[in-house]
Amino acid sequence: MKTFTRMFCLFSIAWIANPVVAAPQCPTGTVGYWPMEVDGTEVVNNIAGSLVGGVSFSAGQAGQAAYIDGDIGSYIDAGMSALLTGFGNNSMSLSAWVYRETDGTAGDSDGTIITARSSCNTGNWQFYSSLGSSFYYSKWDGFGQEDQTFSSNAIPLQVWTHVAVTYASNEVRFYINGNLDNTVSPLLFGGNINPVVQDVQIGWDSCGSYFNGGLDEVAIFDVTLTQAEVSNLYLKGFNGQSFCSSDADDDGVDDELDICPLTTGTALLDGCDCSQILDFKPGSGGRCNRGTLSVFANRIGWASDVPVPPDP
Repeated sequence: MKTFTRMFCLFSIAWIANPVVAAPQCPTGTVGYWPMEVDGTEVVNNIAGSLVGGVSFSAGQAGQAAYIDGDIGSYIDAGMSALLTGFGNNSMSLSAWVYRETDGTAGDSDGTIITARSSCNTGNWQFYSSLGSSFYYSKWDGFGQEDQTFSSNAIPLQVWTHVAVTYASNEVRFYINGNLDNTVSPLLFGGNINPVVQDVQIGWDSCGSYFNGGLDEVAIFDVTLTQAEVSNLYLKGFNGQSFCSSDADDDGVDDELDICPLTTGTALLDGCDCSQILDFKPGSGGRCNRGTLSVFANRIGWASDVPVPPDP
């Protein structure tokens, strides 16, 4: 049987793979993005995320996810950065895939998704799941006043659910799985979000509200996302894709759609070599055999001029 060391493959049909976190290309306005693939690193502004207490990583909604064990002091600490907290009177949005294992342990009715908060008495903003019938968003003004706003429906237990909240001036909108859940306007008070930079924490806050379950694709935006944009975030995650793409070989094709993400090609065809193809089907003995090519043919289709091995 002939050994073929090179062939061409179409990438116009989507290939769903685990997200690649290098060189992300995110929607406009993304200022913080935690894909939760291998650690708690934020990949847009390269802000390190320290793992504290019981945090682990395993299969999530899009690739891997962070799992918080529900104990006090288990979270991801993203530190203090004006890039993540200094919104002033500007718009902002928060988004995450959430898997609520329980409502929290005894005595705690809140589960922190992500917050910018340095003490019980003050913060910038927070995004929580809540025991009972809702989840909520809070912000503080420069005088230490906290304003809480609530969704109409709760995040369900033990199922991956996409949740998002948008804020602009005196209006908050809550979304569940891409659908508008509730609009709250006006707030109890208007004015600026507290401009003093606070500590960004995922899965816990400085006042002891902690999360129990999985968090994936956590993101902060310095714009007010539209319903269409929120729906797009949901649909990408629903299909197992991260909403931020990457293009390792700089050929203009998202790595999630690129069958050969390390080899450059033209605008329509991407050059693949045998070793890259075999990465998708280990154990083939190091040859690009008919069985390997058949797997790819079934998954992505072929151009009419793509060579295949002859029968032995």
